[in-house]
Amino acid sequence: MKKFLIASGVAVLAFASIAGAQGTVFSTNLTVGSTGSDVVALQTWLIANGYSIPSIASGAAAKGYFGSQTLAAVKAYQTAKGIPSTGFVGPLTRGALNAGGGVVVTPGVVTCPVGYNCTPTSGGAPIVSTSGMEGQLKTFDLLGSVSSETVDENESGAKVLGFEFEAEDSDMTIDRVDVDFTAPASGSDDLADYIESVSLWLGSTKLATLSVNDADEDDDVFSFRFSGLKAVVQKDQTANMYVAVDAVNNVDSLDTGSWDVEIPADGIRATDSAGISDTYVSANVLEEDFTVGDSNGGELDITENNDSPNGGIITVSEDNDTTDVTLLIIDLEADESDINIEQIPVSIVANSGTSISSVVKSLKLVRGSTVLKSKSIPSTALSIGYEVVFNDLDIDIEEGDVETLKIVADLNDLEVGSFDEGDSVYATTTGSDSSWSVEDANNDNVNPDGSVTGEAQSFYQDGIVVSLVGTPDASSEDGLARFEINFSVKASGSDAYISDNAPDAILAATTPTGTNVGIQYSTSTTAGVAFVQSTDLAGTINSGDVAGSYFKVNKGQTRSFSLIVEASNTSTSVYASSAVALRSINWSTTTAAASFINHYTFDLGAFLTPTETWRTQP
Repeated sequence: MKKFLIASGVAVLAFASIAGAQGTVFSTNLTVGSTGSDVVALQTWLIANGYSIPSIASGAAAKGYFGSQTLAAVKAYQTAKGIPSTGFVGPLTRGALNAGGGVVVTPGVVTCPVGYNCTPTSGGAPIVSTSGMEGQLKTFDLLGSVSSETVDENESGAKVLGFEFEAEDSDMTIDRVDVDFTAPASGSDDLADYIESVSLWLGSTKLATLSVNDADEDDDVFSFRFSGLKAVVQKDQTANMYVAVDAVNNVDSLDTGSWDVEIPADGIRATDSAGISDTYVSANVLEEDFTVGDSNGGELDITENNDSPNGGIITVSEDNDTTDVTLLIIDLEADESDINIEQIPVSIVANSGTSISSVVKSLKLVRGSTVLKSKSIPSTALSIGYEVVFNDLDIDIEEGDVETLKIVADLNDLEVGSFDEGDSVYATTTGSDSSWSVEDANNDNVNPDGSVTGEAQSFYQDGIVVSLVGTPDASSEDGLARFEINFSVKASGSDAYISDNAPDAILAATTPTGTNVGIQYSTSTTAGVAFVQSTDLAGTINSGDVAGSYFKVNKGQTRSFSLIVEASNTSTSVYASSAVALRSINWSTTTAAASFINHYTFDLGAFLTPTETWRTQP
């Protein structure tokens, strides 16, 4: 693999944080206007370590006053240390200054803490105390606990790889370190879309920084070479080295892949005190993964509005179009950022064998009473599913706000095409991500979180609406359990007839079938339970009822019914456990026996009794 070699003239750096000048340990906050010995010590340290204070260096001003030039020098030091660059010498900055443990600094000489030697600030060869001795680097191990698995956008100095190693038998000068970044399988494969620069650290000191543009890219691997380092690790001491990154300000929300960062084979070159230079291969893999997260990226949450219609029967006309049928109501919430929606896809799905164009004439996206967009369904939409894309919307949602939108259909009359009574459609937002067009305040693309599928609406020229009355109940006594579900039926469009034939217990969750069956219900049960013939569906006989055939519900009227199921436990030693659910109601608009083929199954989830547990009395 090719490597990018930077010039060897990298500025030499001190390799540990040095504490206060002349033995001072900084314990007082300092800022513009501060005076005294702590300011003298601070200025002495800054100048000795290459942070210029021109008026003092030229002799034009004496030490001891914290002015604008000292402020600039402190900010430069804070930037180098990854501390917020405020110029205020507070706990963070004092901690960094004191990290060397109170080491004395004398003019022209930099003394390092245990484990390191440092190059004098005036330049020259690094200080090596084991002249002529041969040595090596060994015991490379990951410091996984200090590596960042996720780097926020605009984050500086995020450590993404840390490892330790030991200098054996000699002081060892680290001359060069190679670092490879491998692109993720998904998201952008351009490292510049994620980070601006890469830095190499020895302990708490930054050795060097390379721009992302300094990398040599080969087959989605970005290679950095830090050379000319001259970082000395003393004999028998263990050093910690880190790779850190500065993230870009804006990370596209689609770029969420995981990057691999590693020290490659022969990635570290060091020289011992005898002048022998070698490259080192770790027995342990020095490798970590990290992602760059969109810390301020917006999110769009999609949920179903509480007023979205339940499944049911919609009355349609044989001669005229039916307009403004609400299929679905959705809530769109903006999180983490303001959101702009340019495009929303909505899919319309019909029952098997029905084409969308035969049923739906047009689809509308509605906010309040305002139609935002209307789309005609083309005659070519012959399949049972069709995606409508509402575009050029320009819907702005402020962070934390919720926008409620309705999906509304205009329907054809029953005579058009193959639109028949009993056909049904539902709407869903589960379109492909590419069909959505959403951006946050940073103009980054946003993939909606969540999807909503409405309940199917069935279309009849005439029909019924069924509602639960009260709460389903279950009780038991003397080995007999009783289950009761009360409900009402409203006839719409014409008179309706409910079959009065014997109820049919469905013991499995199958699709209701058959004709002339008053109701169909399912049971959950244990062994030893025998279900008894249900009582009559209605307590009284009304005018127009035909016992054993049907109950009549007059047009526009509502009639109450009860499903009562009894069950016995045939075992004296085993407890029985059971519940009953209403599954389907057979109905018709005529009294002919053969016409009772319609199964009302909409929104019956709540038509379920509690589970009753009982046994026969001994």
